[in-house]
Amino acid sequence: MSAQSLTPTLPTLLQQAEDWCQAGLIRSLDWMLAQFFSRQLPELTELELLAVLLCSEAHGRGHVCLDIGAVLLQSKVKAPAGRSELWQQADAELKQYLSAHSGQDWLQALQGSALVASQLPGQQAHTRANAPFVLAGSAQKPLLYMRRYWQYEQLIAAEITRRLQPEAPLAVDRVAPLLQGLFPAHKRAAPFDWQMAACALALRSRFAIITGGPGTGKTTTVLKLLALLQGLQLTGQQKPLQILLAAPTGKAAARLNESIAQSLQQLDVSALPLPDPGQLKAWLPTRVQTLHRLLGARPDSRHFKHQRQNPLAADVVVVDEASMVDVELMAALVQALPADCRLYLLGDKDQLASVEAGSVLGDLCRFAEAGSYRPGTVAYLQQLCAAAIPERYVAAEDAPALAQVTAMLRHSYRFTEGGAIHRLATLVNRGGTTDDGARVDGNELEGAGDACSAVTTIKAIAAEPNSPVQLLQQSMSAVSTGTSASTAMPFSDALKALLLTGYRPYLTAVAAFAPEAETAQRNQTALQILALQRNFQLLGAVREGDWGVQGLNARIERLLARHGLIRPEGLAWYPGRPVLMTRNDYQVQLMNGDIGVCLPVQEQGETVLRVAFLDGEGGIRWVLPSRLHSAETVFAMTVHKSQGSEFQHTALLLPASSSPVLTRELLYTGITRAKTTFSLIYDNEAVLASTITQRVQRASGIALL
Repeated sequence: MSAQSLTPTLPTLLQQAEDWCQAGLIRSLDWMLAQFFSRQLPELTELELLAVLLCSEAHGRGHVCLDIGAVLLQSKVKAPAGRSELWQQADAELKQYLSAHSGQDWLQALQGSALVASQLPGQQAHTRANAPFVLAGSAQKPLLYMRRYWQYEQLIAAEITRRLQPEAPLAVDRVAPLLQGLFPAHKRAAPFDWQMAACALALRSRFAIITGGPGTGKTTTVLKLLALLQGLQLTGQQKPLQILLAAPTGKAAARLNESIAQSLQQLDVSALPLPDPGQLKAWLPTRVQTLHRLLGARPDSRHFKHQRQNPLAADVVVVDEASMVDVELMAALVQALPADCRLYLLGDKDQLASVEAGSVLGDLCRFAEAGSYRPGTVAYLQQLCAAAIPERYVAAEDAPALAQVTAMLRHSYRFTEGGAIHRLATLVNRGGTTDDGARVDGNELEGAGDACSAVTTIKAIAAEPNSPVQLLQQSMSAVSTGTSASTAMPFSDALKALLLTGYRPYLTAVAAFAPEAETAQRNQTALQILALQRNFQLLGAVREGDWGVQGLNARIERLLARHGLIRPEGLAWYPGRPVLMTRNDYQVQLMNGDIGVCLPVQEQGETVLRVAFLDGEGGIRWVLPSRLHSAETVFAMTVHKSQGSEFQHTALLLPASSSPVLTRELLYTGITRAKTTFSLIYDNEAVLASTITQRVQRASGIALL
């Protein structure tokens, strides 16, 4: 059969696209966008229309652009199991259309399209200033963007590249005493202190990245970096730098607030060569804002108060949990920075990427694991840190500039090195293998590199005496009711016990809460209840379905009610209900990710319900339930929503069927939310194995920076 005979006419393709939409292969939005352009430009070819469909669909899955080569390669890959027959049929039809055209066919069609402005290097540019799509990347790796997202990437790349220009070198005799005072030799991590190196690298330009897993000391490091910067201001008899701290969500901001306060209390500046070291501490920032608040979000608008014409009043901006920042928000941030402002990004490059399009931190950290430091950088670090960087992190003189300002912290202070949770996180993060293919932190892996063997290793970790890792196998198949309907498999006794044990302590404290207590005592008790609520959290991979967080919340609520721990009595609000803010609400001063608990309080002799939230300053903010328009029950939350949080005991539930959502990054993120105990709930080992091997791979041009 010829390629021409496989090529559909436009009406046929649109009809097919409607079927694909109904099958769940593409979104309604993708189909409607293709319809819109086909009406506006009747002369469109089927390849142009397919490009519109697929570019929109890719954006819906978090890609910044459509990687044409990857799409053509994917057309040769077998569809995943567990999909409906309708979906499988739609997938086969789409792959048939894709296989009828080569990459060169796509390039010719797109470069000649009225919809597309071509920016491919080395080829004739077709600017088409108003074209809604942009073809960029390279001839070997062509990328198709919606124009807005291409502009975001161009802005980010330009601003970072400009900030990567080396600063005028500071005299070693000015920097070294301060750096060594902040990192005394007897307290440094041996054999090479990456925290100290991160501070030294960040001095070299106006952009730097500090990445690392949980508990590696990112907050401690950045606080010492800020102390170093302010110390240089003091020794140079200059005014203090204006430093702003931010995080993507309210929860992440609150956590950074707590971490900064704790780290500041522990920061020892007595060894610094300053006339008044105490003054240095007074110059360090303690207030953390969400990025939206920092930039001045405008209600019902994508625009912010602070932008190029009205930049932030800042000399230094630090963003924590940067893996959660999408490409649009990152573009807004860099656009709002003054020209001479320093930007420091902190985060775990291996966590889940942002909910919206892009994986900016992951793309920028592609050299972090290998180091890739030039000989000049190595000499600079040895001079300031008085220690030689390990040889395996040294590269040639032409190593990327971005690598020279990226530091990966490699020692975990939260998890015992080689402890069960640490080994589990490392095993998953490396896809069941390690650098040498056989060991994880000194512990033998059986058949490392094979996902099924990784599952065996996970079982072995959980079976160790007093292991903080627990495995719980739960059947999640639907149960037939004898009619056309079916019902969800009931919770197993083990799962019920896990949930009841996890939630009982805080709900017992809620039952003992005294509504009539004085304000100070009431606030103190509310703080204790919120702390107890954070001790245990169930995470889900998906939102929908009986085993998604929505179904789980309803079922857990019924379980707790049957055991007398809560009394909903058919009401939406009841004492003990935990709620999660799902978007920023400036009217009540609550941010996306904030968690509160509903409690009874006495006002003017009457007992009423109020929701207690942390106010970010060590106190309680009480809010009327009727004012919480974007709050949902949070006995269970998605892994995405848990980013920026940590819990003493975290339980993660994986659904019974594989899906694109179940990735190594999701499992790693869930594991690393646990401080002391981690429970993994799963149905079958095949899904667990595929989750370990499947990665989040988002198409982006930032990776070409």
